[in-house]
Amino acid sequence: MTILLTLFILSLVCIISVLSLKYWEDKKHVVLFARARTNADMRTRRFFDRIASDTKERVHSGFHFSLHAIMHGLHTSVTYIKQSTERRLVRVLNFIRGRGSHKQTGSASFFLRRIAHHKEQMQNGPIDN
Repeated sequence: MTILLTLFILSLVCIISVLSLKYWEDKKHVVLFARARTNADMRTRRFFDRIASDTKERVHSGFHFSLHAIMHGLHTSVTYIKQSTERRLVRVLNFIRGRGSHKQTGSASFFLRRIAHHKEQMQNGPIDN
């Protein structure tokens, strides 16, 4: 915390000193360090021009990357929807064709047991008692 406070105070003092120097120069119509300031301005301008050109290239490549990412996401989504729809249709077709798994719930009714018994008797022949 002490370091942050020290940096803040130092920055504040530097800003105040720069503004005070500019006010004094405007008041006296004098420019201090004119050659050094012009040189620093030219270097700063070249630096920011280089950053701007790099940024344009990065934005252009970033646009292509974003477009590629969007198209990939769209392709993945469409493929997922297609596969899930296909699975559902196969399930419905298997149900219609009778290939699905049938689960027995509870015991058979009395009527069905009687018919099964009668069918067994018909296949085995009459039983004489």
